Amino acid sequence: MASLTTDFTTSISTNLNVLVLGDSLGVQFYNMLVAGMGFSPAQDKEVFQSFQCFTEQKHVALALTTSKNKTKNRLATWRIYGFLTHRNENETLPSCMTEGIGWTREQAAQLRGETNETYDTMFFRIPYGHLALSDITKQDLWETLRLAHELMGVRTVIIATLPLINNVSPELEPTWEAKNEELRTWIYEYETGSIPGIDAIVYIDFAQLMNEMVW
Repeated sequence: MASLTTDFTTSISTNLNVLVLGDSLGVQFYNMLVAGMGFSPAQDKEVFQSFQCFTEQKHVALALTTSKNKTKNRLATWRIYGFLTHRNENETLPSCMTEGIGWTREQAAQLRGETNETYDTMFFRIPYGHLALSDITKQDLWETLRLAHELMGVRTVIIATLPLINNVSPELEPTWEAKNEELRTWIYEYETGSIPGIDAIVYIDFAQLMNEMVW
């Protein structure tokens, strides 16, 4: 029987400016996109904010990737442990020792840069694990998307469903499944224009993918 080969590389070609919003898993999605879109992490990445946790490794909190050698789209990551809402503005920022749920307009300005660039698409990894399931509401999610458009120019949003991860209690599984079904319903029923400036919302069923891979 021939052995299975799982060594493959995926590349992505796009002229869109992409923002990745979320927690550490969001940053991992950003890192995958850096590689897939052909950027050079060493040359093309500018880190505006980071923090350290017990080791010398730095954890990226705010970063922008653009090509230094030729005109190319922008890819940014913005670490957040809550929602992008008015009540979280100017609260404590994420760090190693705090569950800071805050954000600032200065962060948005840094990612837009001197030329005030906008972002076409946002990938949002809801920071489940830092938030309780009961804190994930349609009102806060829609406000996040509204502010993403106002601050960053975002018009299309991709939201990842919530996989079971190592900092989430297994006892929550029934509630977790119900919350994912809620998310899918909110997105499926979205009508263009309901959130000013947002043309489309879609979901990537990361929860289902992880279930099928693990279980």
